[in-house]
Amino acid sequence: MKQLQQVLYPPAWSVTVRLSVALLLAALVPMSLIAYYNNQVSLHSLEGTEFETKALLASSIASRLDQLLSDTQHVAKQVSGEPAVIGFLDNPTAVPYEAAALTLDNVLFSNPNYEYVYLMDRTGDAVMSRQLEHLSSIEGLHLKDRKYFQQAMAGGQYIDVLVGRTSRQLGLYFSSPVYGPDGDSIGVAAIKIGGAAVEEVMKTLQIGEQGIAFLIDQDGVIVSHPNPELYYHSLVSLPPKKVPTVVQRLTLSGGRVESLGMADLAADVLQATHADHTSYINTDGTRHIGGFAPLSQLHWTVVVSEPQAEFAEPLNNLARQSGLSVVIVGVVVAVIALSLAQSIARPVRALTHAAQALERDDDSFDAVGLEAHAPKHGDIGQLVRVFIRMAQEVKAREERLKQQVMELRIEIDEVQKEREVARIVDTEYFRDLKAKAVDARRRRDAGNTDSIFDALKSKVRDDAADENTDDSAEDDPFFDLRTRAENIRRRQIPQPDDD
Repeated sequence: MKQLQQVLYPPAWSVTVRLSVALLLAALVPMSLIAYYNNQVSLHSLEGTEFETKALLASSIASRLDQLLSDTQHVAKQVSGEPAVIGFLDNPTAVPYEAAALTLDNVLFSNPNYEYVYLMDRTGDAVMSRQLEHLSSIEGLHLKDRKYFQQAMAGGQYIDVLVGRTSRQLGLYFSSPVYGPDGDSIGVAAIKIGGAAVEEVMKTLQIGEQGIAFLIDQDGVIVSHPNPELYYHSLVSLPPKKVPTVVQRLTLSGGRVESLGMADLAADVLQATHADHTSYINTDGTRHIGGFAPLSQLHWTVVVSEPQAEFAEPLNNLARQSGLSVVIVGVVVAVIALSLAQSIARPVRALTHAAQALERDDDSFDAVGLEAHAPKHGDIGQLVRVFIRMAQEVKAREERLKQQVMELRIEIDEVQKEREVARIVDTEYFRDLKAKAVDARRRRDAGNTDSIFDALKSKVRDDAADENTDDSAEDDPFFDLRTRAENIRRRQIPQPDDD
């Protein structure tokens, strides 16, 4: 636990670790922040660019669809103005059937998207029908209840969208009134193009690997989508009053319209008046970004979308590469930082050990070894060399101080001895003893030295015994004096031979 606390407590780290971590952080933190910032800025910039791109793609597809619808509507108007058509509808007996049929055939085969070109009289009966070979003729059908017929008879051009009951394919019907010589509506000329033409336009542009383009009608119902299972599903639940109309128009079974629950997309698209972009959650739960553009000929909207992950993938790869670069740089910086920290910490560590040895005053202080760790140049090397000189000076001063202490101790001992001798010499006893010694010396010179010295010795011993009864001979202040007197006597008195 204590070791863990030391690891987690930076002030307890060694100089090498602290320098390495500091250098590593100094290199990696700014680099990581810059990489993250650049990645985020790039992501936002790319996202904005993708939004604009999707809106432009949607506008392009919408323009093509508008062109298709406008051109077809213009052709329907031309058919309604053909003399053979007008004459046939005004008086079928006056104009041969074949003449009007030839006009319709020319129009039918002028564009591969056309499936039907037909005429209806003022009662709504299809009096002439020209169609592709694999399709059945609608001549003789009563179409008075079709909205495109009603709108054309009211005097205006109209585009209607219906779904075949059997084929379940989308069909666009373009109608134009046919005016008689007196200016009254005598019938309607109509052209039908299949949903394949719309699908072809929707697929003209490549939208990434997972991008899609789909078409939404005025009620928020998908009428074109790469996934057929989503055909005729609404983005959100339709109001109950609108459901029967949509069911009838799209010939949906079950009397209901399935909702996809894409309210965020519906909120932006259904009220769109111009090209724009949006972001929404797709049916699979992934976030998509998209652009949308409304059509001018119909209240439809083209939506171009792409998973956010797809356009962000290049940036994610770049972020991963940046992360790998940071790791590589981190390893290189770590090696450099560790080497640099070691070069700085090694002499510092040697200085620490030398200072500890100097503090303990032992022989482990090695000036030569310490200088070997010092770099030749730089502040650290200068610090080590200054420390070595300081340590040597301290050692020299310490030796001089020890010598001075020893000399002072000797001087103190000599002074102490002189004081002791002076104290003894100044006593009456010593003066008397000195006088006796002088007298004894004279007697010795007179030939009576042994008896006098014995008497002097006996006297000194008796007096010392009386004054120092409780002290030992080592504590007797005159013990040294007696010893010296005894030595003097032995040197001066001839010793008998062993013979």
